[in-house]
Amino acid sequence: MSVPVAPGVAFSDVPSAKHWLSRQPQANPAQLQAALATEIGHLNRDSTIAPAMRLALLEFLREAVAYAQTECAKKFTGRALPLAPHEQAAFEASRTLWQLLGDGYRVCLDAAEGGNPECRRDAALICQRALAIATMLQYDSYRAQHEVGSVFWQNLHRLYAAAERLGCAETEVDDGQRLVARSATPAASYALALLLCAASPYQLTQRQVVALRRWIARWCTKVTVHRQSPPDENPAALPVDLAGSAPAGVIVSPSPDVRWLDTTAVRTSIRGRLVKMKEGVPPAELNLGDDISADVAEDLLLHLYRHTTRTSLPRVHPRRDAHGEVKLISGLSGIHYHVSGKLFREPGSTSTMTRQHAAELATLGRVATAEEESRAARDFLPETWRLLDQSAGGLRISRDAGSPQRRIGAGQLLALKGHGDESFLLAISRWLVAVGQGEVQAGVMWIPGVPLGVTARTAELAGRENFERAFVLPEIERLKVPGSIILPLNSFRGPREIELINPTVGRVRLTALMQRGLDFDRVLFETLS
Repeated sequence: MSVPVAPGVAFSDVPSAKHWLSRQPQANPAQLQAALATEIGHLNRDSTIAPAMRLALLEFLREAVAYAQTECAKKFTGRALPLAPHEQAAFEASRTLWQLLGDGYRVCLDAAEGGNPECRRDAALICQRALAIATMLQYDSYRAQHEVGSVFWQNLHRLYAAAERLGCAETEVDDGQRLVARSATPAASYALALLLCAASPYQLTQRQVVALRRWIARWCTKVTVHRQSPPDENPAALPVDLAGSAPAGVIVSPSPDVRWLDTTAVRTSIRGRLVKMKEGVPPAELNLGDDISADVAEDLLLHLYRHTTRTSLPRVHPRRDAHGEVKLISGLSGIHYHVSGKLFREPGSTSTMTRQHAAELATLGRVATAEEESRAARDFLPETWRLLDQSAGGLRISRDAGSPQRRIGAGQLLALKGHGDESFLLAISRWLVAVGQGEVQAGVMWIPGVPLGVTARTAELAGRENFERAFVLPEIERLKVPGSIILPLNSFRGPREIELINPTVGRVRLTALMQRGLDFDRVLFETLS
């Protein structure tokens, strides 16, 4: 049986590659991405192309790849999980192109290790490019909230180990696309991937992840990689096993494959910026960017500082293994239905009134039909999640792939109820990550207190009344948690008075924004007499 011959690459040198690229749909990034993936795949399989020419072609194509990937990443960045089919397809296409481009440089790396003189001369550039491309694949995974996986770390460690064998780990090369920095070493590109993972990116917002990667890409050139274990009093050294399949972390037993990332200079830079910010220097003047506020920048700097140490961070609430299931509701409409125990309807919105309807309106604030109740019970049916572990502050839960389920984003309001619990309690999704074949894991943080589902009546412009779903949370003195009201997103636009009805709580004054999530505002208030 004959094996079909794979089609050849559409170009064989840089001039013909330029001609080919000029005929591609530059205005359609997805089509350009697909065309680049096809041709780079052909290039990787073509053994007749000389290693030096292969490297030259990959270098030429990098700019087009970077453009297509940047544009296509907008389709899956910061989306709720699970990704919609078209978002998942966009993520898979971007991941495939990064892998193909990285595979091309690995072919050149094999040639360098095999003794090819041209590739040997460019070994530092080849290693740096392969490592930088790996960090972009990693970055896209974080933006899509997908697990990187052990295979990624195995390949990353092997790339850096090759740079050490070739004696070029600390050799600086120009990075024209600035995937790392203007100029970088293979070691710096390797440190970028390790530090980005160490910073727990799944716990951050998309804006924070973007800022964090920008900072680390600039500061990773300050990181040094050592073969020898540092003094015990130096906490700014992260161990990593080049023969392993995990990111930097705690190493149980020493071995010749263990390396140490010394982050002392990075931590010194962070401390210096924190001092300057306390003095009132704005983030832009500290090279932190003009797209981030001072408060957010300070919190993110502290977050990075705490995570660039090998000393494990103590948890405020220690985790413990847990088993069983929890019922989960997402979306303000469904949460309000289950917390309040009734359908939401604006008072006075029903025109036809029977004695029974009038009684319902007086006691429930609305008229509910059997059809509406049946539809609500169906539309707001709780989902079942598996309990993985828990602490006093929250839970880690998991939902397997299966029938279509509601999408959840980081920072979203949730309501959960465990087995045997009498009522739903409110929580916030702190982080989410897709693992394996469609499983979604989430970390949720409790909002203390038993919520009361109410209707908020506000007076808008021209005297028009507006009614919104709301939740009142009591003050908890022993936890030093003040009373608060949860309203739909962007409801708080400064201090104002509102009335809480159904059940009647009375008039309150919203005083300050306590927390703004993905779909809600949590607001401090004071009761008016």
